[in-house]
Amino acid sequence: MAGGTSAKETRPPTYSEVVFPVDPQMAGNLLVWRMSSIVGLGAVTVNANEGELNVEVSPHGFLAVWDTGAPRTIVAPSVAEQVGLQPHGIVPISGVTGERRSWKVARLTVAMQAWTRNRTRPHNHFHIVEEAAIAERDSDLGFQVLLGMDVIMRGDLELATDRAGRRVVIWKHPTKRRAIRYPPPPPVPQVG
Repeated sequence: MAGGTSAKETRPPTYSEVVFPVDPQMAGNLLVWRMSSIVGLGAVTVNANEGELNVEVSPHGFLAVWDTGAPRTIVAPSVAEQVGLQPHGIVPISGVTGERRSWKVARLTVAMQAWTRNRTRPHNHFHIVEEAAIAERDSDLGFQVLLGMDVIMRGDLELATDRAGRRVVIWKHPTKRRAIRYPPPPPVPQVG
């Protein structure tokens, strides 16, 4: 190379993909595509002495709706209780009606069935949400988990068609390694 400098070899980031079908549903007179998948959930605790995060994941999955209009992830209170979330604060949230409410927040682990970039090997992908909101009542959500932009923005969404001709969403995200001590993870149920 000119000038006697050498270029370092750079590798592209390693990606994982979460793939799930989208379902057409009628909302009044409009056809809408609902994006939903099954996720594992769990509580996160911080070991202050060692700076490690300890994660526990539920042995079964919960229905999660992916909502690109929601700024944060929200869980139903019955789910929060079931997986042992420990609230550590309060956050004001405004809904579509503009009404502001104060909901508890807790650190949450979301586990999803993911695939390596070439889709040859499935694995469990874990994502930690620093401040997931806990709804006041189960009826506030209408489903178990709402995955908001705090999770969605960690990757790229792509609408595609699978080999069977079904509409699917592919969420591509870089694979990161963090100082997390995981228990032996239970399998995350697949949709489809």
